[in-house]
Amino acid sequence: MSINTWDKKTATNKNINISWIPDCIMYNSTAYAKHYNMPSPKGIVIHSSLMPRPYLRWYVKPGSKNQNKQEILDKIGYNNKMNDYNHTHRDHNFHYWIGKDQYNQVMVIKTMPTNMQSWNTDRYIHICICEDKKDDVNYLRDCMTQTLLLCEQLCKEYDWDENQVYYYSELKDLDDFKYWFEKFGYSQEYFRKMLKQKFDKKKNL
Repeated sequence: MSINTWDKKTATNKNINISWIPDCIMYNSTAYAKHYNMPSPKGIVIHSSLMPRPYLRWYVKPGSKNQNKQEILDKIGYNNKMNDYNHTHRDHNFHYWIGKDQYNQVMVIKTMPTNMQSWNTDRYIHICICEDKKDDVNYLRDCMTQTLLLCEQLCKEYDWDENQVYYYSELKDLDDFKYWFEKFGYSQEYFRKMLKQKFDKKKNL
């Protein structure tokens, strides 16, 4: 599968950067409370939320231990429904979330230290993308761009290549993220090609 024009520009454009929200370590989550150390992670796994809720505030919420609590809330907005993942009755959390802030910009936020094991992934750094109704290719592309940039940064940090980046469905018997990606003609191999193109572009600079 060849890389199409839009994706090729994304993969080779050195002026696109990660859109960060300040770290929001979710200290009250069960995943953090278990505090399983994860020395020497062996790769990255990409997962999606399974629910049509593209806004980060549905899942991410700072608590009293987050010194930059107000700054985070100013970006993601407020959620008073108590359905976020910063609770001990939620046995889920991930290292990074990608989704919309309250201004509809696709952003990246870190919610667990990468030396701790996240939910159900053993020794992998876990990225979770907030799904929408899976009907907006532009939202998927924005998420894919931020995921690509984050994977590039993590691969550089851990000396990995594109072959150490996986769909969740490649490790577990679940199709989340895969079916969303494939609906618009993408695949994990295609994503790896884009990531490799970014690495090759950097080598040739």
